[in-house]
Amino acid sequence: MAHDPNEHSPAAPPLTVSKKILGLEFLRGLCALLVAVYHCLLFTHLAVLPTWGLYGVYIFFVISGAVLFQNYHSTLTLTVERPDQISVAKFMLKRFARIAPLVWACMLGPAVLRNSWIPDQYFLNLTLLFGLGSPGATSYLTGGWTLGIEFALYALFPVLLAFTRSWRSTALTLITFLLLRAAFLSFVLKSGSLAQTWPINTQPAAFLVFFFGGMAIAKLAPQLSFPRAAMLAVALIAALPIVLFPGAGYSAVLLGLHGVLLTLASLVVVAGFFWSPRARIPAAVFGFFGDISYGLYLLHPIVWAGLVHYVPALPPKARIVATLAISIVAAKILLRWYERPVRAWIVRVAYPTRVERPLAISGE
Repeated sequence: MAHDPNEHSPAAPPLTVSKKILGLEFLRGLCALLVAVYHCLLFTHLAVLPTWGLYGVYIFFVISGAVLFQNYHSTLTLTVERPDQISVAKFMLKRFARIAPLVWACMLGPAVLRNSWIPDQYFLNLTLLFGLGSPGATSYLTGGWTLGIEFALYALFPVLLAFTRSWRSTALTLITFLLLRAAFLSFVLKSGSLAQTWPINTQPAAFLVFFFGGMAIAKLAPQLSFPRAAMLAVALIAALPIVLFPGAGYSAVLLGLHGVLLTLASLVVVAGFFWSPRARIPAAVFGFFGDISYGLYLLHPIVWAGLVHYVPALPPKARIVATLAISIVAAKILLRWYERPVRAWIVRVAYPTRVERPLAISGE
């Protein structure tokens, strides 16, 4: 579903100042862990936990909206950049560079090992263009549909900013997206289960309420002065129905009042983590969770498949533990030695006159 502060050459003022919200970094990592455990339990047929898999992912979209609004709402421009601004074109390039390198590695690495290629599907996924069509039907990687939706929402971000100019328009837009999602799900799921209607359910427009909800949270956050302990307590209370009551089925946690309340709970959880710890050790821990979140999310199905193939005798519970541990370590290594350098390289190639290192998106 996007970690370093932007750095720029001394000769050029920064286009944007990207400040990490470590609470959101931590929450992103927790959600990635929640989704990874959900998949592992599903793969082993030990348990099916719908809210873990669904709302764990939906919270990613809320965090993305919040982080992007925090970093770009006052600096994004449609045309020429001033030193304190960033153009939509460069914004989209950075979004692409944030997501694409790990997608490339996760797709091309196994393809080379297997000597197996699917040109049309690979093109759509490697360019992230699959997000503009039907991500659920064209995604190649397990969980990769969310990345296509993310990219589509990034493209909509400059337009959505226009609806946050006042509190009235922000509230009305959020309520509209909430009602439209409820109506959409009710209509679609009448014709079949979530699995049967998956390509329809995974359209970018169905997730606007989460992304825009994050934008609304970031707009509201500077005007609030609640103690962090109180914010955390509210977030944990809102998370209880998601974590402790996973639901009897996918439709049950998506439809009707239950679905609306879980959607609102997802927004409240993110709002409750919109802060950063001041102490050094908690800050480091929160930052670590943010660092491994994207890699853990995208790598764990690949690691799982590798263990099944190469260590078939490994007991299911041991395989779950090994999958999580290997994925976390690999995520950290790839972020340091592969993702960050490639991100910076992509931007340097597109904008050779200005050096930027490393590419950063404050947890996004």
